[in-house]
Amino acid sequence: MVQVTLEPLKIPERLLMPTVFERAWTEPANRLKPRILLPAAFTGPAPVLPGEHRVFIVFNRKGGAGKTTTTLELACAWAAMGYTVRIIDADPQDAGLTGWLEPVFPEGMAAKNRMTLKNVLYGEVGLDEATYYTRYKNLYIVPSYEDCAVVEYDPAVNGERTLRRAIKRSEAPVDITIVDCPPKIGKLSTFTLALGGEVLVPSQLSGLDQKSNEPLRRTIADAQEEYDVRVRAAVLTAWGQTKISQKVGNEMAEHYPDALVCPVRRSVDATTAPDENKSIREYNKRSTTTRDFDQLGRMLVAPRGKQHEQRTAVRPGEHPRQGAGGQAPASPGSKEKIPAYVTPDVMNRLRNTVVAMQRIDDEDAEVPVSLSAYVEAAVLAQIRRDEREYNAGNPFPQRRQKNLKTGPPVTK
Repeated sequence: MVQVTLEPLKIPERLLMPTVFERAWTEPANRLKPRILLPAAFTGPAPVLPGEHRVFIVFNRKGGAGKTTTTLELACAWAAMGYTVRIIDADPQDAGLTGWLEPVFPEGMAAKNRMTLKNVLYGEVGLDEATYYTRYKNLYIVPSYEDCAVVEYDPAVNGERTLRRAIKRSEAPVDITIVDCPPKIGKLSTFTLALGGEVLVPSQLSGLDQKSNEPLRRTIADAQEEYDVRVRAAVLTAWGQTKISQKVGNEMAEHYPDALVCPVRRSVDATTAPDENKSIREYNKRSTTTRDFDQLGRMLVAPRGKQHEQRTAVRPGEHPRQGAGGQAPASPGSKEKIPAYVTPDVMNRLRNTVVAMQRIDDEDAEVPVSLSAYVEAAVLAQIRRDEREYNAGNPFPQRRQKNLKTGPPVTK
């Protein structure tokens, strides 16, 4: 078996979503900008230390919310960082994660000897005996099929902490376990929440998903009273510039004030990759969906071997130089003034804007370094765009009048 090695993505800074200490999108729906909303207490991710084990539970009681895609893409992102990741497929259906990420069974193993999550829940085998290789290096799966749904109705399976005990007894050197939950409330979803850990709540941006958000919030709140779980992130799948995206995003930020809210932009790759039994990351590493999931993965877990350097965001009410005080220092014996200057963060944003407008794909390409050059380059880039759009790519003719006035583009 030749496994695919998932490589870390080199995403230019300008293509990353901004991270802001905000809890709502307030701009008009047709001007929505993708950005990650951070909770007030966010301090940045930490790496998984040697001997440490973290559990993520991808939970939503509604089907079609993006749980399976979120599970696989985050698992691939962490595997690319060098972590050993185990996926537990707790959604028993043939068209689920096991059907997408097919387990690689030992050669010659008879079908009756292939253990699944069902065998683990019945206590027939341990979790390690039901863990198999996948096509990706560092990524393993505990599969489940439609017959696993029998545990929902069988009184012989009644220990809600059965799966938790199975993980504790596992001797496999796994750094991260991520669980794909079923889209309903029952034994399987209870078993997964009883694991404890960090809950990720995906929600597709639709009217039906919006109607299910309040019951979902109550379900998670009830689980938090019984088990040691906390909502770490709300994932807005198939995000776009729509009113429902704004409404659902703001509602999720309100429901989970301690969680980051991360949009994942829609792309055709998300629908075509499963047809080829590939992750979106492998199918198209340049896809916006791939980049967004990779950024989310790094917001949740820092790359191995170093603390993740998170880009800073100015909190509302803070002065960029003073910080938490909210005001700039006043000069002794003079009126209070706020100095006019350009912070390094603003300079970087200007640089990224110019690079994006010039369609420069090379992150290391030379770009203007002075602010005046930024403005000049931005104006020239906009002129070239307008010439392509309004004048068939030909330069606009120069006006002969000495006193030039603004007006619509001049065409031949």
